[in-house]
Amino acid sequence: MKTRFLVPLLSLAVTFLLLGACGPASGADSGGGGQPTGESSGRTVQSGDDASAASSEYRVEVNREADQSGVGVPKPAGEIVIPDGAIFAQDSAAYIGEEGQVCGFVAQSVYYPEDEGRPTYIRFDQGFPEQTFQVLIPGKVRPRWAQKPEIYYINQEICATGLIEDMEGTPTITVDQVYQIFQPGGGFGRGGKRRD
Repeated sequence: MKTRFLVPLLSLAVTFLLLGACGPASGADSGGGGQPTGESSGRTVQSGDDASAASSEYRVEVNREADQSGVGVPKPAGEIVIPDGAIFAQDSAAYIGEEGQVCGFVAQSVYYPEDEGRPTYIRFDQGFPEQTFQVLIPGKVRPRWAQKPEIYYINQEICATGLIEDMEGTPTITVDQVYQIFQPGGGFGRGGKRRD
């Protein structure tokens, strides 16, 4: 009886091992959003739910290599429309120290559960370290999000409101409420500024 269940389980494990060993060398991009594993900095990234952990780890590994080469970083499908009065992510450095609403395309979104403060970074336009702007969600407020923010916001056009600060050379808004991050197309994005 045990053998009947053990054989399919072993073949599934071997398949995941083969995918992990062959996948990154093939150069395929699985479209997982360019989330690095953070291995080079000793960080780990939590991605996907536990039921699909093996496939999520594979997807993250492929995209980590794509980010390092600059190939495979997701881009918006067309122009980005933001509300009037908002700031494009690329222009946010000029507004350090001011309250504002910054909008753009999320190219990378990463959760670091083992780092101090368990931060989640939502990075705009490019992955680390080339991001033009980032949103920081501290670990202590992360439970306020119904869905994992590193998965929910990836490849989306979003806006963040708050104080724009310089964090190690990157314009950053630290949020503590879910409503500080929203999608600009939610009713008042039309007629705003545009950028390709």
